[in-house]
Amino acid sequence: MGESKLQRLLTDNAWLFGSEYSELLSRRNWTRDHNLDFMLRRTADDYWEFIESKTPFTRPLFRYDPSHASRNRDHIITHDGCDPLKIRARIIIARDGDEGQETALREFDAHLHRIEVLTFDQLLRIADRVLSVFQDTPSGKP
Repeated sequence: MGESKLQRLLTDNAWLFGSEYSELLSRRNWTRDHNLDFMLRRTADDYWEFIESKTPFTRPLFRYDPSHASRNRDHIITHDGCDPLKIRARIIIARDGDEGQETALREFDAHLHRIEVLTFDQLLRIADRVLSVFQDTPSGKP
């Protein structure tokens, strides 16, 4: 499937990006001389994230280097039945602060690897938007 067909498929089925997004924005031009593939509104904090898609290919994405393999990974997979490379963490703590605090949290999250920090207020917004899917009106109010 070519890149344009893939982008049409994703545009028509934005839910494929996951439930952490509440809206696919139609605007694609955000900077001079460059169109983004997708701009989505995050459910938890109303910030926007862009997604760039490329044509799928069959070549290996990474080259395996045995000198950098985790020594304990195979043991953990065998003993615990869980691959440690697939573990992510989401920490829910505190409440929303002022705009400066929200910006600081977003910048902090940007530096973390496989860890996301959410406030309880963000968690409630996620729950509200998920529930609104099952309501009669887009706002989620009956």
